[in-house]
Amino acid sequence: MENDLQLSEIFDALAQDVNDPKSLNKLVQVILALKIPAENVPSLIMNKAKNSTLDDLLNNAGSAFWESQHYDYVIPLLQQSLEVNPANPDTLFNMGYILHDFGESERALKYLESIAIKSTNVLTLIKEINLWLRPAFFDDYKVEFFQIPGMEKPVCARINTSDPHVLKEIFQQRNYEFTNLSFTPKLIIDGGANAGYSSVFFANIYPQAHIIAVEPEQSNFEILQYNTRPYKKVKLIESGIWHKNTYLNVRDIGLGKWGTIVEETSDTEPGAFRAVTISSLLENSDYEEIDILKLDIEGAEKEVFTHGYDEWLDKVKILIIELHDNMKRGCSNAFFKAVSNYKFACFVKGENIVLIKEDYLKVYEKPSDPK
Repeated sequence: MENDLQLSEIFDALAQDVNDPKSLNKLVQVILALKIPAENVPSLIMNKAKNSTLDDLLNNAGSAFWESQHYDYVIPLLQQSLEVNPANPDTLFNMGYILHDFGESERALKYLESIAIKSTNVLTLIKEINLWLRPAFFDDYKVEFFQIPGMEKPVCARINTSDPHVLKEIFQQRNYEFTNLSFTPKLIIDGGANAGYSSVFFANIYPQAHIIAVEPEQSNFEILQYNTRPYKKVKLIESGIWHKNTYLNVRDIGLGKWGTIVEETSDTEPGAFRAVTISSLLENSDYEEIDILKLDIEGAEKEVFTHGYDEWLDKVKILIIELHDNMKRGCSNAFFKAVSNYKFACFVKGENIVLIKEDYLKVYEKPSDPK
């Protein structure tokens, strides 16, 4: 009864001003509190609307759910708005914007192109989408798309780089997969995210997890952006992981853009960027522990496991790392010396060393003994 009264008051207010942000936000809160399924919300609004422009109300409600980051509710409301008025320019723009943000750029263009009178915002978004559909790196590399079984969206790979090898390791050999977890990962840090395959894999396997993907090399970061665009819980940071707050630079050691290292430098050096630490990534999240920490940081593990690791290592449940003694001497020594002070079980999976807190060891499949 109380909820019905609240809804009645909200729709009374929206009948006076269909754009009232306070009433729209309250509508979102009540619908969420009632746990009304997303597919039922458009009909609820249509049944309860009072003297409102119905297509505008549905569109505005969709925008309010978008702002509150409850994305499942958005598309059904915008679709219903377009059923009421297929020419509503605001709804067409919002549909184009949201589909593009979810990685459905070709579908987004169809909605935007159908707007009769295109504003500057519409033309700008159309231009942005066209550039996104054919970014510069498509011309720099031979790019192909792969639809991976079990993954929500296709991923692109630069065929003339190490991308196909990494793609095979992650999606075919499934080197980052762990079965029978006793917990649902909430925070995953993908250090050295490269082209984004590991972040895409984690986002599909653990859809509720927040993923922080860190990558310092610019062209890798562009591919990372492209591949992770559909996944709203993947946060990208264009930087390198280091053991302290300082500035870094990327250096090619002769392996091309897929084999670069980061080095400490001054903030005045061309191309310098601010480093991030694992402690700062954890502190700036909403979590107290890192459920999965994946590190493929091209030799920076030597510094990361030499200084400051005691601030965060005990807060990691699963650590996946590739060591790079071939790129920087002393990586393995620093790593194993640091982790020996903590209660981790250790095994090898593909090219990675995997550490698991002993409290969680029993829930994993033990590696089979060599025959």
